[in-house]
Amino acid sequence: MKKILACILVLTLLLSITACQKDEETPPVNSGESKVGENEGNNEGNNEDNDEDVNKGPSGSITLGSTTELSGDFFTSMWGNNAQDALVKDLIHGYGTIGFQRETAAYGVDTTVVKDLKAIKNNDGTKTFEIEINNDLTYCDGTQIKAKDYVFSILFMSHPEVADMGADTSNYIDFVGYDEFNERPEDSEEGQVSEVFTGVRLLGDYKFSVVVKAEKLPYFYDEVLASVSPTPIKVLAPNADVKDEGDGAKITGEFTTEILEKTISDTDTGYRYNPKVTCGPYMLDKMDQTTKIAILKANPNYKGDYNGQKPQIAQIVIKKVNAATQIDELVAGDVDILSKVGGKDGILPGLDAVDNGSIQCATFPRCGYGKITFICDIGPTQFIKVRQAIAHCLDVPEFARQYSGGYASTVNGAYGVAQWMYKDNAAKIGKEFNKYALNIAKAEELLIEDGWTLNEKGNEFVKGTDTIRHKMVDGELMPLLIKHLATTNNPVSDLLSTMLPANMESIGMSYEQTAVEFPVLLDNLYGDVPERIYNMMNLATGFSPVYDPFYSYNTEDRYMGISNCNYIRDDELMSCAKKMRETEPSDKEGYSEKWYNFQKRWNEVLPDVPLYSDEYHAFFSKKLKNYDADSFWTFRYAILYANVEE
Repeated sequence: MKKILACILVLTLLLSITACQKDEETPPVNSGESKVGENEGNNEGNNEDNDEDVNKGPSGSITLGSTTELSGDFFTSMWGNNAQDALVKDLIHGYGTIGFQRETAAYGVDTTVVKDLKAIKNNDGTKTFEIEINNDLTYCDGTQIKAKDYVFSILFMSHPEVADMGADTSNYIDFVGYDEFNERPEDSEEGQVSEVFTGVRLLGDYKFSVVVKAEKLPYFYDEVLASVSPTPIKVLAPNADVKDEGDGAKITGEFTTEILEKTISDTDTGYRYNPKVTCGPYMLDKMDQTTKIAILKANPNYKGDYNGQKPQIAQIVIKKVNAATQIDELVAGDVDILSKVGGKDGILPGLDAVDNGSIQCATFPRCGYGKITFICDIGPTQFIKVRQAIAHCLDVPEFARQYSGGYASTVNGAYGVAQWMYKDNAAKIGKEFNKYALNIAKAEELLIEDGWTLNEKGNEFVKGTDTIRHKMVDGELMPLLIKHLATTNNPVSDLLSTMLPANMESIGMSYEQTAVEFPVLLDNLYGDVPERIYNMMNLATGFSPVYDPFYSYNTEDRYMGISNCNYIRDDELMSCAKKMRETEPSDKEGYSEKWYNFQKRWNEVLPDVPLYSDEYHAFFSKKLKNYDADSFWTFRYAILYANVEE
């Protein structure tokens, strides 16, 4: 499943939380370590509790600070995913059939939710997951959750009426019957080829099943395909229902784009912006669109995570902090935790505050990286050699050093140094991958090889006389213009504007940077603007334990923007990603080899330029106890096991 993060693969976390200690001479550097939508420049653990502590009920409040501003979109990732919005989604929505489990560092069946799960191999090559949920699950308002709520999630997220609202409805594309259910009849803007989703069955009040297409198997992260979470049909479609008459599940009653625009997209009351009936550990109490501050309250009806762990902290406030003053805000008590601080401007003053006893700290390697993102269908960055040339114009190790103060490493592919696949292949990557070292002569050579040999009049480009190279593309001269969309008040944006332009302009590139607020950048990234004009951006990405980049580099039009944010169309890269996912779950060695082949092709076509992979620092108030996070056990999990002592 494209965006559902679940698997049975056992991963080993080699680095857990360590004490924070500042070395003035040689700051530590990670020796080795997919969430689009992090504003780079920003900047979990299971303890045993006795019954008395668990039953005391939640108390206290903490304020989480982040340099990424909330936009207030708190339903699904179908309309995009700001990293902070995603955190709120993770805290207020829950009861997925599959969940991450720290003890195994893997995803597995959540027995708090699931009473029984059967995986059945069918004679036609398909695979059925039959799921029975427990009968004591409720939403935060006390409404009982039944199998119908899980089936509705699948139908809703696959429905053409929802696609008409600009949503990505491909989450369940791997299920039998998806294509007919998702598509309109030929030459029609209404209806469906089939109103029945044949591969999804409602089998009773607490039982349902899904059937995976034969051509989508084997799948390395096999059990991910059985991951479904509930959605309250009576909130989203109050006059609709879910029925199954024996040939598959369907939505009956009133279910139209007009109704959904009101129940989902209304900015005051819609479920995207004001979801009040949810089933995660926390509930949305308030989102102030003026201050961009969200207040979450503990859900009194939450049964617990896979361990039965319930929130111990009664309230979480989430607000934006200024990168330059975030540590001051923490020390002053304006915020209580900064969960992922990267960059020397945040880390060094934070460590000073730790040294003087004002705050606490934990560190862990980032499973992801800050990056330059190329938009590969606009202007010069559609050409591989232009992207490679830009990479050769930047001294990435020096960039990482200046940005992080030594608290980051560099990577040469779409990976994080905390991933087991990287550790398997680190030696080969070090020897065989292009590091794209600063080399202006090589950059110029690549441009000439790629045909950027003309001036604005179509004559031969003369270095020292002409300023901007041009290339004849489809019968027209294309200027070598790089339009960089950056974010405001961001040290990464500032450093790029210092280190890149002179080198680029010296070989005939024109560089223009435009700085905007982060939500505006995301709108441009996802294509939610009247016209896309920028071909380079800087932001960040992170990877979950389920590493399946197939849809991130899928060449079909339907994935451009929300899934394929590089807008890259490289058949070989997509093929490499496809081969990875089509690996038997037991073949870890085979998957690792295919992962390497994918990374090698990625390193060649270069959709991004990875800039740094941080050693993340979590700085937090001394009143926060038992907070224990790491690369994969992130704030969303770790905070359930933490408590406040005033």
